[in-house]
Amino acid sequence: MSAIAGYLRLQGGQPDRGLLQRMADGLGRRGRGGWSSRFFGERGSHEDPGLPAQAGLGQRQGGGVAAAGTRGRVSVDPVSGAALVWDGELYNGAELAGRLAADGLRAADKTEAELVLASFMAMGPQCCGLFNGIWALAVWDPGSRSLWLCRDRFGEKPLHYSIRGRELFFASEPSGLLACGGDSPRPNLGRLARYLAWPHFEDREDTFYEGIRQVPPGSWLRLGCGGEARRIDHWAPPAMEEEAALPAQASADDLREVLEDAVRRRLADATPAGGAGPAAIFLSAGLDSNSVLVLARRSSPGKTLHALCARSERPEEDESQPAQAIAAGHGLACSVIRPDLEDLVSVTADIVAAKGEPAATPSAFAYWLLCREASALGLRTALTGTGGDELLAGYPRYLDHADARSGGPGSPAVFKEAAGRLLAPGLRELTGAEPPGDEPFRRSEGDLIYKLRRTETAFGLLPNILWKEDRCGSAFAVQSRAPFLDARVAALAFRLPGPRLAAAGRTKLILRQAMAGLLPAGLLERRGKTRFLWPSLSRPRLEAIGRLLRGRPACGLEVFDREEACRLLERHGRGEDMSWILWRLLNAALWLRSF
Repeated sequence: MSAIAGYLRLQGGQPDRGLLQRMADGLGRRGRGGWSSRFFGERGSHEDPGLPAQAGLGQRQGGGVAAAGTRGRVSVDPVSGAALVWDGELYNGAELAGRLAADGLRAADKTEAELVLASFMAMGPQCCGLFNGIWALAVWDPGSRSLWLCRDRFGEKPLHYSIRGRELFFASEPSGLLACGGDSPRPNLGRLARYLAWPHFEDREDTFYEGIRQVPPGSWLRLGCGGEARRIDHWAPPAMEEEAALPAQASADDLREVLEDAVRRRLADATPAGGAGPAAIFLSAGLDSNSVLVLARRSSPGKTLHALCARSERPEEDESQPAQAIAAGHGLACSVIRPDLEDLVSVTADIVAAKGEPAATPSAFAYWLLCREASALGLRTALTGTGGDELLAGYPRYLDHADARSGGPGSPAVFKEAAGRLLAPGLRELTGAEPPGDEPFRRSEGDLIYKLRRTETAFGLLPNILWKEDRCGSAFAVQSRAPFLDARVAALAFRLPGPRLAAAGRTKLILRQAMAGLLPAGLLERRGKTRFLWPSLSRPRLEAIGRLLRGRPACGLEVFDREEACRLLERHGRGEDMSWILWRLLNAALWLRSF
């Protein structure tokens, strides 16, 4: 992955020679190559930060597979003078080049970034419909004197921005914006309150820092030099179709075909040389990652894969032994990590410090360790099963048509009640009356399972999972690739009505049908779902969390009642599962130490 950053000045001012370099330094280990900058003023573009400029773009290219996408510099269109910085991967670059060539544009020797820029200049923001990939990008268009920011369909790549007076700044991560200077960073107390109150819901635009926003997934943000701002959505889930219009076996065959092609494309250049070196696959005993594995062996038999899995000390959650057996059956080496042997507080502190934000889900702990191990093995890409549960109705709540709003353990109602006692009085009213996503859930059309899937992918667990995969991966230069989030797979999945996905006590019906004959019958018939490994909260770990929570934050900001936090620890020790909220308390406490 790469790091990108830049700015737009709405009025003149003295140039800040070190601005983009400070932003690059703030982005830390994201991208391992050299930093490239370009500046744009009334007399065209240049590379001198000391000259007047209305806009500036910079990027640090990723190592390995990302390096070929940019040639290590800001991409500039020689005709229009437009420029682009790019953090992304295209999986249909050859087809896109052919499309541009058919339209009379020279595309044979262009990098990914140059293909994207040429597409934008030819089609404007509608060009995203041609892209099969993941991206965060920024385009400076001198013709309209506008800065365009864009993220991929599901937000696999991050992009943040901040408007300060008559200036706009953008960067891959908040840390790049915090390095701009000016006022000291301040925590966004409303975002922090919602983080502690709503367990499974994510805000598409807000962040943990005051004055810093996210570009929403599937969107463009256009900012003009006159101060005007406009958001343009380039993707939304397609409407659900009637069951009679979708023959069952044909739908299953179509899913297998597009998913296999999605896997093949994500393996095509999965090593620095695009050759025979190994790629990682993060493996469990579940349906999603095993489908990816089988289709990888079918579509790319010459590609060497190395499996990684995590071992849990809780027998009911441990999938490491069947995962190792599955890997061995396909001739794969398999590395097993042991999260229970790691220091929970210190590793979580590393996650928070590296990324500058609290981690949303406890599975970030094991994912951090998987990425660390993959990096140590020299693996730079990792196939995952991410997105299968959200797109194909894999969670148990899809079976009884009741999502987490139903009031069971871990539901929003239970968390909101706990947060009411836990949060400091001034923060309780900042949680909001309902979780993010409830209002869009009510407005969306389609059956209940369709509405749940739309909510999950936009406001639910999926954004949390993608945050985890990007931030943990960037810390160790490991790029995750999720074939289930291929645009063609997503379009097919959303068109399917609920009964094709979950019924009669079984989830992901269409995937089971698609993989019949390719996966073992026992796996296809498996019911229930094991969550991605969470760190166990043993007594020594609870005591370590307690010591942290009892201390006053260095910033002097009282966010939660320390006595109530300790009562939650005691309840967990007595057998109540408070692991999710204790994980978030731990992250919040560690993050607040940075202020």
